[in-house]
Amino acid sequence: METIWNLYDYIADAAAVVTVGTFDGVHLGHQQLILRMTEKARSMGRRSLVVTFEPPPQIVVQRKQESSFQLLTTIEEKIVQLRRLGIDTLLIMPFSPSFADMGAEQFVEEVLIDRLRMAEIFIGSSHTFGRGRSGNLALLKTMAQSCHFSVSMVEPVYHGDEMISSTRIRSLLKERRIEEAAQFLGRPYSLQGRVIRGDGRGRQLGFPTVNLKPYSIHKLVPQSGIYLSRFHWEEVHLPAVTYIGMRPTFGLSELVIETHVLDFEEEMAGREITIELLRILRDDIQFETTQQLIEQIHRDVAKSQELFKTSSR
Repeated sequence: METIWNLYDYIADAAAVVTVGTFDGVHLGHQQLILRMTEKARSMGRRSLVVTFEPPPQIVVQRKQESSFQLLTTIEEKIVQLRRLGIDTLLIMPFSPSFADMGAEQFVEEVLIDRLRMAEIFIGSSHTFGRGRSGNLALLKTMAQSCHFSVSMVEPVYHGDEMISSTRIRSLLKERRIEEAAQFLGRPYSLQGRVIRGDGRGRQLGFPTVNLKPYSIHKLVPQSGIYLSRFHWEEVHLPAVTYIGMRPTFGLSELVIETHVLDFEEEMAGREITIELLRILRDDIQFETTQQLIEQIHRDVAKSQELFKTSSR
């Protein structure tokens, strides 16, 4: 997959089959849309092109430095997931307040047709774009006749009787319904970022941890608790236990994401890792003594080892 970070770096040497969107989470609905698009492009001998935006429009439109919008996937995570879908080119367009003011028709004519040489666009039935969200399926079908491109609409994907959407997945994660969110995503929810140095408290307790800082302040981090997880670093993939919380036993107030990787000890500061959250094990609680906390961590690790052993049978 070729990744291009600016519209003006894109060389439109051939017509393309295109889809456009934020694709936050790259969930099963997004995957269906993109796979349909790539199949059509391949059958026509054309380039498959995914257009997305950074930062996401929801953050820019709110026009706040500390936006309340929470991301399922940072741009780094999104690139990883999109690469798995076999697209030819990913175009990441910088999104700014001035770009947000571009009308829907202008975006289609000047960007999709003139710059990208769009021959066909795949779009979800409820997708909107352009200033005031004035662009939609109906507008594209109207413009297609005069601008000579095709429009293909892809129906939503359902899990049971519930439509899969980024909004619904955010709600599930905020409620710590991790396993249900995974069914909508088509994979476990994950946190990617760099390892930062902690205060060494985990090692002092006998359980060394890697401390993760997500790539974006907007990344959705589920509520406090102890999670069964899986640790990924390069070619290393190991079972783990992840703590998300403010360590109330020690009277601290800063949210931390600490992962104890089973049977692994290596200096990881500065390295990029991914933590998959598999299920919630228990709530984050305050212990009266450090010894009580240590005993509970032993139980958490033992339970995690048993769960991984059971799942591998």
